[in-house]
Amino acid sequence: MMIRRFKYWLLAVAAVVSLGMGSAWAGDLEDGLAALKAKNYEKALQLLRPVASKGNAVAQRYVGFMHESGFGVKQDHDEAARWYQKAADQGDAAGQYSLGWSYYSGKGVANDFGRALAWFRLSADQGHAGAQIQLALMLRDGIGVARSYEEALRWFNVAAARGNASAQANIAYMHESGFGVKQDYDEAARWYLKASALGNEFAKKKLESTWAMRSAAERVAAVKGNPGKPVQDAAKKDSSQQEKEKEKERTRLADEARAREQERLAQVAKAKEKDRLAQDERTRNELMASARQRDEEVVQLRQQLAKLQDEKTGKDQKTVFATRRALVIGNDSYRQVTKLINAREDARAIAASLQQVGYQVTLGLDLNEKDMKAALRTFKGQVEGGDEVLVYFAGHGVQLGAANYLLPVDISSENEDQIKDDSIQLQRILDDMSERKAKFTLAMIDACRDNPFKTVNRAIGGRGLAPTTAATGQMVIFSAGAGQQALDKLGPADKNRNGLFTRVFLKEMQKPGISVDKVVRNVRSEVVALAKSVGHEQVPAIYDQVVGEFYFRR
Repeated sequence: MMIRRFKYWLLAVAAVVSLGMGSAWAGDLEDGLAALKAKNYEKALQLLRPVASKGNAVAQRYVGFMHESGFGVKQDHDEAARWYQKAADQGDAAGQYSLGWSYYSGKGVANDFGRALAWFRLSADQGHAGAQIQLALMLRDGIGVARSYEEALRWFNVAAARGNASAQANIAYMHESGFGVKQDYDEAARWYLKASALGNEFAKKKLESTWAMRSAAERVAAVKGNPGKPVQDAAKKDSSQQEKEKEKERTRLADEARAREQERLAQVAKAKEKDRLAQDERTRNELMASARQRDEEVVQLRQQLAKLQDEKTGKDQKTVFATRRALVIGNDSYRQVTKLINAREDARAIAASLQQVGYQVTLGLDLNEKDMKAALRTFKGQVEGGDEVLVYFAGHGVQLGAANYLLPVDISSENEDQIKDDSIQLQRILDDMSERKAKFTLAMIDACRDNPFKTVNRAIGGRGLAPTTAATGQMVIFSAGAGQQALDKLGPADKNRNGLFTRVFLKEMQKPGISVDKVVRNVRSEVVALAKSVGHEQVPAIYDQVVGEFYFRR
């Protein structure tokens, strides 16, 4: 099937180049397709990916195909489905056909016959022969849709009219079996002969497999060679032998029908089990949400009780802290790498909570390289000896060698050296705080997501960030450990606007009388438990060199 799909795509190359695209795109696309045809996969991907990134549906479809096939890149069905989706959304017939196969096979996306059928239908309406055949097969066999022999035969005829041998062989099979039409061996033989002449192996085997079909083919061939000769003259065979062959064929067809029905029942059972598991997950998420809400209510009641006790005794229980400063950055809207959805909201929530406990907060959202470096310089200049400092970053981060880098929103993926020059090294921030003699520094990095530069350079790490070293008086916490991915949600029913790590930290930091190191470890324990409840492993990494005790709230 993969070879047939590749053939359909390569046949469209000449038409693609003449579609009226920008001259720069057309040249790169034509060169990329030529490199692909010549099996120069690395060059093909290098040429096609930029065109695909600029929104060209044909390039998007071919980039998806190369990821699906492992041509010039590690095989990745998830990435293939993502590119197919982009091409399909733009109305590309072959892209719609490929996305339909992704849903049909369950590769890169969850198996969903309903969505597969919908994408095959859209592609078929545009004249894609492969989609027309696959749509007809699903209609004939009742896969993801009520069985309809009539509609299946209509689509087979559409493809057969364009000279498609597979469609012709399937029409023959339906006449042979009596599916949606009166059983007619002669009509089946006519179609098998057409498909066989085009090299279809299934048709060839059918014409040789039974005496009944061989006899029908002889009759058809005789009439074709001498139209005036009665068909009956070519059909004189031993009647008892003919009846035996017919009975054998009826038995075979009955067995095939039973097998198809068993397959259909298995698909129904699979769908019911999928629905049951989804309902179990929704119930579990609702119970967890209720438990979290109860915990939050308990914290609020404790805070109200403490406030009432202060008012009753007339004592001011506020603690005089050292000067407390915080730099909070949340980057969502990346321009050339994957956009994020929670970083800005996480940063806003952290900034508000820090202000409540006495921090002077500098908040930056969607900062480019220039603004991000300027914010760090300004913040460094504000820090004085003895200050308590907190730095929070939510966004993309990558490991290069043994160092970790925090990425501004205008970062590009040209090469490793450019990424180093245009991003912020985490160790530089820690060194700046040591240089300014901050009494206590807490760096919170919620950047342990999938590496956005998977294909740029092997030296760039995968998931997570590299272990780091904190200086005396410093504590660093990553939202997930090395090789892990930080969760944004606990499932489809989770409506919380903050990522898992940040939402837990917001709750724990408001509890009075708990030192920062205990807050951090409480956060790790709860994140581990919540992630495990949905089958995910996430263990925040802590690097602690703090001397003494520090508090968010006394």
